[in-house]
Order: sequence, then structure tokens, then C-alpha cells
Amino acid sequence: IKARLGIFDIDILADNCIIKIVNIDDSQKFLNENHLNGFINGKIILGLYHENEILSLMVFNKKTGSLNNEYELLRHSNKLNINLIGGENKLLNFFIENYQANLISASIDRRYFNGDIYKKLGFIFEKNIKPNYKYFNINGALKIYKQSDFKKNVLVKNGFDINKTEEEIMTERGFLRIYDCGQTKY
Repeated sequence: IKARLGIFDIDILADNCIIKIVNIDDSQKFLNENHLNGFINGKIILGLYHENEILSLMVFNKKTGSLNNEYELLRHSNKLNINLIGGENKLLNFFIENYQANLISASIDRRYFNGDIYKKLGFIFEKNIKPNYKYFNINGALKIYKQSDFKKNVLVKNGFDINKTEEEIMTERGFLRIYDCGQTKY
């Protein structure tokens, strides 16, 4: 919220930072502390460091089946309360140059983000992806479950009524659907 309002504790220029490959443990800690969606694993994790502290991080994977060095930017995050001026540009340009990326795609969750940063970085709008849902167990721990864990064929295989819909079965089990706002792909 503070970042959206332009409220930061400190401004740091990316020119005063260095780029390093980040190990999985440091990436996990950083993303869990600084990104709404937390950790995601990727093949290439780059960090922008200032005085041995990660201030920004990007996680990439090569697109499945890609023959032309096509990648997906899975996660980007800056350290909370830090205004890192030029950090996204520096990290992305380093990635493009050092990994010979011909195409990079990225998706944003429209609940939280508007995609402005990707537009500024030169990404082009591709499409909006319709809202999706997950399940929430109203009788259990505060946990959200992926819908793929409860597909109808899996439920029927586990003995639930074939004549009922996935949603009917899940509602009877004490689960409710929670919808997001969709994603935008760049």
C-alpha cells in the first residue's frame, strides 16, 4: 500500500547496485517477506544487491518447448519500503543480454497489480485471462486450495456422486469457491 502511495523509507539508485545470481534459500526468504504471493521457484533467479542486501529480485523460467530462447518472468519484487530507482530496467536488461532472451512473457494478478511496470519495461499487452477460482474450507484451517486438487473426475474416483457437479460435491464437503479478478498477460 505504501509503495502504491509513493511512500518509501529510502531511495536507492540501481546504478549503485550489482546483480548476482540468487540461491533458492535466499530467494524463498526474500519473496516470502516482500511479495504478496510469496515464493516461486524458477531456473534463473537474479537479484539486485546493495551493500550485500537483496533489494530486488526477478525469477525466470524457460518456456516449455521453446526453441527460440523464450522465457517467462514468474516473479518480480522489490524490498518493502525501498524506492529502487531503475532496478527493474537494470535486472531485465541484464537478463536479456546474458541469457539471449528473444521473448519474455509475464502475467499479473489483476487483484493487486495493474501492469504499469511491465508497460514501462516495454512489454506489450497480449490478453486478459478470465477470473479463476480456488476453494476455501469453511470448517477447517484457514487455507486456500487449488481447484486442480478437486476436479470432478478426481472426486468421482474418490467415491463421490458422478451425478453431482464439482461445485455441489465441494459445497457438501464444506468448501466454498473464492474467485480472483483474472490475470493480464504481457
